[in-house]
Amino acid sequence: MWQAQLQQADGDRVGAAASLQAGLRRHPRDIPLRLVRAARLADGGASVAALRLLDTGPQNHDTYALRAAIAARARQQPALRTLYAELARLPAAQRDGEAYLLGQLAEWLGQSRAALRWYAAVPADAEHGFAADIRRAVLLDRIGQTAPARALADELAEESFEDPRHYRQASVLQAELAQRARDYPRAIAAYNRALLFDPDAWDLVYARGVAAAEAGQTDAALRDFHRVLAAQPDNVDAMNALGFTLADADRDLPEAKTLLARALAARPDDAAINDSWGWLQYRLGDYAAAVTVLRKAWRLQASAAIGAHLAHALLASGARAQARQILDAAWRIDPHSRSVQALRGQIGS
Repeated sequence: MWQAQLQQADGDRVGAAASLQAGLRRHPRDIPLRLVRAARLADGGASVAALRLLDTGPQNHDTYALRAAIAARARQQPALRTLYAELARLPAAQRDGEAYLLGQLAEWLGQSRAALRWYAAVPADAEHGFAADIRRAVLLDRIGQTAPARALADELAEESFEDPRHYRQASVLQAELAQRARDYPRAIAAYNRALLFDPDAWDLVYARGVAAAEAGQTDAALRDFHRVLAAQPDNVDAMNALGFTLADADRDLPEAKTLLARALAARPDDAAINDSWGWLQYRLGDYAAAVTVLRKAWRLQASAAIGAHLAHALLASGARAQARQILDAAWRIDPHSRSVQALRGQIGS
């Protein structure tokens, strides 16, 4: 295998592949050779061939993990189901050692409750013990057990304070769970804690800005989005967030227009950016343009927020019946949306 590694390092991919194939002909059951060859096949887009190579012959944790990774990346659901069943049939002692991988497989297969059971079986001091607990909290929230999910997240944050990496993960989890529950002040506080160890973690500054905007803390949101753009001038998500927040607050619309025009040029078929651009047109009083753009955003992604914006624009342009139709569809998507509820109250539900 060393010859193949040297050839790969020298850029001779064809020669490296030939050397690996020659090695596999002599030692078809060799696990390291199969792992390297399968990884190269998968990187080249030949995921089916890679999985076929790994499926045949002796197995260990590394082959199981690579099979799972390749199948998940290629969205090969039959391969994931096969591997899940294979691992579930292992002798108990060996199966217990694969509990985290079994949890991942169950989650990828949409079996949330089974995934919860596997993740719970991962010892706290195991390599993936903390990650398993993070996934447990996410899944508990997903199946509607919000209070246990948030309690687990709080416990993880408290226990990991002296480990900056784990503390950041737990704090971000707290923030994301709070945001999903529309508890924006708590989300902001959790992002603040996550940023203690890395104040320039721009992904977290951006996320905190989103939470602040949702909480109606416009000035705080604008500060965070400006900070992100100052550090990352080409960050399209930050451009969109800053532009939308300005438009939504009806503040500095020329700056909003400049930012959103750049974002739209970068990603012309992004639903969120089209929504922002359409909402800006609404704020500028160009209701016909707003309707056109927001219809496109609605086609790209039928969300409650986009539906509410489109309904506003339709109503302003005199299309009351169409506005009510869109608003009813948005309400069915998310009956708890504040923007949808407010507009339904305005035009009558």
